[in-house]
Amino acid sequence: MKLVNLLLIIVSGFVMLFLNSCSSPENEGKKIGEKFCNCLGAVKTLTEPKQFKQVSDSCTNVIKMDWTKYEADYKNDDAKWNLFKTSYEKARESKLKELNEALNLIYAEMGKKIKEKLNNKLWIKKNEKNGYYLYSFNDNSLSIMNCRGLTKFDISADTIKFGDAELTKAIVSFSEEGNLILKDCESDNIGVYEIASKKDKLLGSWSVTGGISVVFYQGGSCSVTQRRNTQNARYTLNGNNLEIAGPPAYSVNLSNSDYFSFGMARFSRNKLSYPKNLDILFTKNK
Repeated sequence: MKLVNLLLIIVSGFVMLFLNSCSSPENEGKKIGEKFCNCLGAVKTLTEPKQFKQVSDSCTNVIKMDWTKYEADYKNDDAKWNLFKTSYEKARESKLKELNEALNLIYAEMGKKIKEKLNNKLWIKKNEKNGYYLYSFNDNSLSIMNCRGLTKFDISADTIKFGDAELTKAIVSFSEEGNLILKDCESDNIGVYEIASKKDKLLGSWSVTGGISVVFYQGGSCSVTQRRNTQNARYTLNGNNLEIAGPPAYSVNLSNSDYFSFGMARFSRNKLSYPKNLDILFTKNK
């Protein structure tokens, strides 16, 4: 009988040791870390950034009850709680690296597609009030045709980050018609841009030989100033033929955006100072 009791004590001791080793903070942290990873599944099959968040949030919910239990068990013992969390993060490390790499590839592809749509185009801002009108986004630089200078920018996923004084950031999207839409990340104000036509290249203020200045506006109106006398007029561009306030019309070459000849007259674009911040890119919400 004594031998049986001794064997029971020894077996019970081994069982307790086994149970304690299985339920250690390190093992429990590893267990729910692996449970989270298994829930994530094949992250390389995901195709949109929002899917990564949805899957991650879903898997966080899957382990929520376990996490709450172990938090209650270990939170009051700093050593055990830190061991639990360290083990949990270590178990997730490889899978999260795979997830981030897959997400970064999608971000890079999104940025590449946006650059392709932006590059080698001249964009005109709808409802322009400040006389800037024309914008280009080539070689990671924003140029405003009616201004001197440029601003560098970077694109990450669908977000464009400018190097102006305010470090302006905007979400980039395109309408079904191909219009560029910039949404300010701070104010939610939006700027809408169309691809500029040949006629749009005239927009802005020009100095003309003979002491004359001409300002071309959207919609076909213009103002002509000579010796402080300003007259409002209309202009048209048919093919390459520019007509201002009636005949004669002269053929113009707008391949150079800052100069063109109109008969014997020479037009030179007047340039504004480059804005210090780029809130001009957006139309303020009323």
